[in-house]
Amino acid sequence: MNKTLRKALLLERCRKGDSKAMLKMSEYGDAKIANMWLVRAVLYGNEEAREILRCNPSRASDTLIPIENFIPGKSMVGCSRTYSAEELLEIGFDNLPNLQKSYLLMGLSNERVLLLATDTEPESPGKDVFGDRTYYNYYTYDEFFHRISKKTCEDNPIFAYGLGVAYFEAHKHLPDLRIDWLVEDGIIKM
Repeated sequence: MNKTLRKALLLERCRKGDSKAMLKMSEYGDAKIANMWLVRAVLYGNEEAREILRCNPSRASDTLIPIENFIPGKSMVGCSRTYSAEELLEIGFDNLPNLQKSYLLMGLSNERVLLLATDTEPESPGKDVFGDRTYYNYYTYDEFFHRISKKTCEDNPIFAYGLGVAYFEAHKHLPDLRIDWLVEDGIIKM
């Protein structure tokens, strides 16, 4: 089996929460993507990944998406950087609304959903307003990068995160996250 096909099959398993596939994905891609998959493997309970991260904890701070974005409720407000559609596709995000745009990523909510946001056309200032105001469209994804709603939430991240409540109710058996391992090993502070 060629490397591209193997990677695609592994990515599909990652998108189902398979921590063994996440660990295997940590062998592919550039360092930031590989490190992200290593951290995710630890979060989803892979003991081999935990041992690798224990031996090289700096890998947790050099990830494509910061580790805080994968801790429920920790990084819901604010965005650390902009991601190209190409980067998001490479790590498994599906149904991106516009492949020509860049996206902001807002971290995992307590209901285990995250948001992607992209700017709309700037609004021209009115007579009493200084400068342009940027509006954003928000899109709701689960923790495995599947878009869970076709709705576009125009300039309303609260509503977009609110879509996660219905998702959480429908998916009560989500895998446990091993945040405790990351705390015990000094990777993160809670």
